[in-house]
Amino acid sequence: MSRHLAKLLPVLLIVLTAGCGGGKSASPTQPVVNPLAGMPTPGTPTGVVRALGWAWNQRSVDAYELLFTSDYRFTFSLNDSAGARWRTDPWSRDDEMASFACLVHGGDANQPAADSIALQLDRNFVVLSDPRPGMNNARRKSITTAVNLTIWTHDGAATNIFGNATFYLVRGDLAAIPPEQAGPDSTRWYVDGWLDGTEGTGVSPARAGAPTPAKTRTWGSLKASYEPASMRPGSVPAVVR
Repeated sequence: MSRHLAKLLPVLLIVLTAGCGGGKSASPTQPVVNPLAGMPTPGTPTGVVRALGWAWNQRSVDAYELLFTSDYRFTFSLNDSAGARWRTDPWSRDDEMASFACLVHGGDANQPAADSIALQLDRNFVVLSDPRPGMNNARRKSITTAVNLTIWTHDGAATNIFGNATFYLVRGDLAAIPPEQAGPDSTRWYVDGWLDGTEGTGVSPARAGAPTPAKTRTWGSLKASYEPASMRPGSVPAVVR
């Protein structure tokens, strides 16, 4: 028996090796792409705003959902009628995530996906204390930056948004961190507030053959226009089967 096994061992090794993909005809393993590769580290107030800009330019939902506190609020410009619904019930992190995902992936017939996003912020940020009442704390900061945002959507239309935006930032050991993320971390910063100061006027070129002229609007009105249908007043919740 031992002599027979000795003769069979080389054959068995060949068969087993081929079955594990070790033969010459096996395809090399494809490297796993990290969706966050290249994202600025949100380890400072400046870093988290840079990461937010990167997430828009890369259309990265994975990156975007890491940047906001659970108690985050977006404040529409006072003259922006699109924000009327959220004056008494502020735009939350859930609204922010759902709207951005809808912009990136597309929603209903009036919500074409973004094929390209170009967001320009200030080259150098001035980091100041958080001016909101009760927020004067070394672990809270604010950054106001100029904004120039152009979005080309799948229907060929272009949208331009410009003006300014103020971001309110909090260090991770003081932040209300979403439960699905890691706990308090003094080496991380988050966005817990965003004040829209975009103006809703400007000029942006449409793509050749675009069915509609370029749109100009506030950042808040863009966000509101990509609110998923399931989150609108009067919507019927989906039935879970």
